[in-house]
This record gives sequence, C-alpha cells and structure tokens, in this order.
Amino acid sequence: MKKTLIGMVGAILLAGLSFCHAEGTVTESWTTFGEPNKVVLTWTATTNGIATAALTRYIRGELYLFVSKSTNVAAATYSVVLTNSVGVDLLRGVGTSMASNSTMVVCPGVKITDGATATNVVRGTWNDIPTLSVTGLGTNCSGRVDLYWK
Repeated sequence: MKKTLIGMVGAILLAGLSFCHAEGTVTESWTTFGEPNKVVLTWTATTNGIATAALTRYIRGELYLFVSKSTNVAAATYSVVLTNSVGVDLLRGVGTSMASNSTMVVCPGVKITDGATATNVVRGTWNDIPTLSVTGLGTNCSGRVDLYWK
C-alpha cells in the first residue's frame, strides 16, 4: 500500500512538471563588470507565437532601463512580461502592447504625480530569478530584451 501510494504521488508530480516547460528559445548574455549590470535576452518564438523561459541567474537591485526590439513580428504589437517567482510583473505593465516596428526604450517604475504631471518614478527592487514571457508574435519571430539594473 505504501509503495503504491508513493508511486501514485510520483506519477502525479511528474505529470504536473510536464506542463511547466519553456516554449521557444531564450538565450542570455550577462555583463556584470560593474554597475550598471546588464543582461541581453535573445528570443525566438515557436509556431504558437510564444517565447518563454526562466532565467538562469538572480537579478538583484533596481531596474533602470528596459529595451525591447523585435524582428519579423507579424502582429502590430506584442507583449513582454518579466515575472518573479510568485507571478508579479516586474516591468509593471510597461512591456504590454510593444510596437513591433520599433525599438522600445522604457524606464519602468511607479510614476508619482506631482500636481498634474507624473515626473518622478519609484523603481522596484528585484531579488529573484525572473521568467521572461514574450507573447502575441507570429511563427518563428525573434527579438531581444536588454535589462539594466544597479
């Protein structure tokens, strides 16, 4: 009975893990000679128009710059989401509806309104291994995401 129960639990865990896989390809190129730190994430989508993968290292610090560039994306816009281990979007929504025909350069953070103008930005602090997810693409589209942090 005990061996059967252990076998059933193992089979359920194995089946659950089969759904948690990356799609498309994401390669990483890290530059950490000093601040700011930089990682270039080069991605290629699958036939489903998705590229997703967990990064291999922690990002610790405040994100200062997010740059996104796509190649041969069929749709007018696509989305880039970078989530932490509990699913919170570390880019705070700035990666949604990215224009496919241009390079997007964004300083993500929470805008603070001073009167009628939102001028100051409070950046979030990271201490996690993020997962990149690029969606809304066509078949075999490619691009890159550059992240800079201190």
